[in-house]
Amino acid sequence: MKSSKHSAGRPRTAEIDTRLADAFESLISEHPVREFGVQALVSRAGTSRDAFYRRYVSMGHFLVEVALRRYTLD
Repeated sequence: MKSSKHSAGRPRTAEIDTRLADAFESLISEHPVREFGVQALVSRAGTSRDAFYRRYVSMGHFLVEVALRRYTLD
């Protein structure tokens, strides 16, 4: 059996992570977080639900990631 350092599938694109975070910032300035879901987020980010769910298990997981990135203590 041959081992590989590369995982199967498409490589993760940091641009999509950035677009999701930017879309969240935009949406949260317009609506409370409970009023929008994954579809609104990915539509605003110009990506797909599949791309979102390849990165995050749920919207809750995404929100934790956003909070950790934004409010990380040095």
